[in-house]
Amino acid sequence: MENIISKIAELLKDTKSLIDFEEQFKIFMQEVFTQLVGDVFVN
Repeated sequence: MENIISKIAELLKDTKSLIDFEEQFKIFMQEVFTQLVGDVFVN
């Protein structure tokens, strides 16, 4: 969980506009969700 919060903070700091942040956040959350769902089916 801390990694997710750190990554969100990093995205917010590194993006120049909230629109860019929103796009990057959406991509990041899709990757996190994909990884978590994959972990559920593998284990």
